[in-house]
Amino acid sequence: MTMPTGSPAVSGVGHYVPERIVTNDELAPLLGTTADWILHKSGIRERRFAAPGQTNAHLALQASRQALASAGLEPDTLDMIVVATLSPDHFFPGVSAALQAGLGVTRPIPAFDLHAQCSGFLYGLGVAQGFLLSGRYAHVLLVGSELHSTGLDLSARGREVSMLFGDGAGAMVLSQRAEGGQRPFVVELFADGRFARELWMEAPGASLPPHRLTPEDIQSGRCFPVMEGKNLILHASRKLAQAGRAAVERAGLTLGQVDWIVPHQANLHLLTALERALGVPAERVLKNISRVGNTSAASIPIALSEAMASGKIRRGHRILLLGFGSGFTWGGCLFEY
Repeated sequence: MTMPTGSPAVSGVGHYVPERIVTNDELAPLLGTTADWILHKSGIRERRFAAPGQTNAHLALQASRQALASAGLEPDTLDMIVVATLSPDHFFPGVSAALQAGLGVTRPIPAFDLHAQCSGFLYGLGVAQGFLLSGRYAHVLLVGSELHSTGLDLSARGREVSMLFGDGAGAMVLSQRAEGGQRPFVVELFADGRFARELWMEAPGASLPPHRLTPEDIQSGRCFPVMEGKNLILHASRKLAQAGRAAVERAGLTLGQVDWIVPHQANLHLLTALERALGVPAERVLKNISRVGNTSAASIPIALSEAMASGKIRRGHRILLLGFGSGFTWGGCLFEY
């Protein structure tokens, strides 16, 4: 099919994970289980936790600087900043405001947070694509950044969720394509709010008067994320495969013509189920979950940036990104690097 004129180009990528490595051996006693149980249930061996004083905005800033350097751009050349996160430093303003200030961007460009959970980076790609295709902007910085470690229930009650999550950020600079000819860049996004409570965190929230958070909320665990794990994996593997096929077909390609699949790193069992659902060999599906854990909106750009930095992903490769998260929200993006 004919791609729209001015399809975006990925001009730079970057990522950052905190220095502190938290192994299963360290986490297991807190969660009332064993390191082998965590590995068997999740495929995760270790994850990164931010140091005291590190903020979500700090993680985003490190990844963004790397992405801008990769693109050969200065911060003041940006036309827009979008941050996908479910773990902002404050209710308001967003991480994007602190990131804009941290980068030293003096032009009054738009900067905002996008709240679509583990699908946030995919939703951000759709937003960035729209603004670039409008012709109003030439360069958009898109960041997925999460600081989960300060909001986990590190007890036996919370182990099914808390064993999964780590901190980190990934960033991408998207630009209007300068050279002639078009390359595929397709984004497909979906949601189904009927399943919102399959994966959610009830408190704090404006729907909980009079104070949004009480000591009872903390004691009961109402302020920590909960999920229906088995049901989630079943839904996610099917919906990710659906999104992947939709993006590939809209680009006029087949899965056999895709060089790499970069899915959200939620759980190793989900990634294995996705490989079966798509009918693709495991070696074409990038995985870093054993080292980084689940970093929600940051997981796709971290895995992508790592693969590009190592030379595994090279210019001309066709890449399929897939994300699924709370809401339910999910999506896919097919692009040629």
